[in-house]
Amino acid sequence: MKTLRPIILRNSYFEDIEKEINGIWYRWIYGRLLKIIDTIGKKELQNSATDALYDALAYGRLDYDAGVISRNTNAAILKILRSIGAKYDGRSETWKVDSLPPKYSMAVAAADSRYQALRQSIIRVLDDASITAAMSEVGIETSFYDTINRTEAQFQETVKSIRIPTVLTYEDKIRLARQWTGNLQLYIKKWSDTNILDLRQKVLSNVVAGQRFENLVKTIEGNYEVSKNKARFLARQETSLAVSSLRQQRYADAGITRYRWSSSEDERVRHSHKELNGKIFDFSNPPISGENGQTGNPGEPFGCRCVAIPVLPGDEFIND
Repeated sequence: MKTLRPIILRNSYFEDIEKEINGIWYRWIYGRLLKIIDTIGKKELQNSATDALYDALAYGRLDYDAGVISRNTNAAILKILRSIGAKYDGRSETWKVDSLPPKYSMAVAAADSRYQALRQSIIRVLDDASITAAMSEVGIETSFYDTINRTEAQFQETVKSIRIPTVLTYEDKIRLARQWTGNLQLYIKKWSDTNILDLRQKVLSNVVAGQRFENLVKTIEGNYEVSKNKARFLARQETSLAVSSLRQQRYADAGITRYRWSSSEDERVRHSHKELNGKIFDFSNPPISGENGQTGNPGEPFGCRCVAIPVLPGDEFIND
C-alpha cells in the first residue's frame, strides 16, 4: 500500500483566529468592563480611610443591612466591632449593632454608591455592545487566508511526486476565506448574544440578592475566562473542520479518495481513536469518531490530533 505525507493541522493555524475572537470580546465587552472596574475601584481607594472596618464596609467585603453586619471578619475588624458595641449572634453568624457610627454609615453609603455606579456602567456597556461592528474591524478573513495558503503549500509538497496538481487561484482562496469567515462569524454572534444576555441577568441577580462590589467583579472576571475558553474552542473547531474540508477536496483533485487513520499513539489518544488507528477509510464515508456517535475524519472531532495519511489509488486493502 502506497501512501503520501499527510497534511498536518498545526497549532499556528488556529492560534491567530483565537486571538482575533478574543480581541472582539475584549474590545467591545470585557476590556470596557475591566476598565470600569479599575476606574471605580481606584476612585474609591483614594477616598477610603485606613480603618479596617471602614474599608471592609466600603469595599463590600462586609455586608450591612438594618443593624446586621455579615460575612467573614478578621482580628482587626473584630476589635473595632466590639469597640462600637456590636454583639455576635452565633445562630446567624452575624454581628448586630444598635447604632452604626456616622463614620461607618458613610462607608456603607460609599459602598452603595460605588456598587450602583458599577452596575449601571456594566449594563450600559452590555446594551451598547455591537459584535457585528467589532467583527468587521478584525482580521479573521486574513488569518483564514493565511491558513489556506499554508494548507495548499503542504498539499503541493505532498502530491508533487505523483502528478502536477492544479493550483488554487487567488480568487479561490479569497472565496474560501470569506466563506470560512462567514461561518465563524455566525457562531461568534450567536454565542456573544447569549453571553451578553447571561451576564446582564447575572448583574441584575447580583443586585436582587444584595451582593456587593467584590462579588460582581468576580462574576465579570469569571465570565471573561469562560469567553476565552469559548474563543479557543471556536477557533480550533472551525479551523479544523475548514482545513479538513479543503484537504479532502484537494486530495480529490489529485485522485486520492482514501486515507489511513493515524493516531498520536500516546496516553492522550481517546479509546475510539486507538481502535481506528491504522485502518483505511474513504474521505466521503468517515467512521464514527465523535463522543456521541458522530462520524468524522481525523482532526474533525474537537481536540483530535490524529492525521489522515493519503493512500494512493489502485491498492486493494480491506480492514480487519
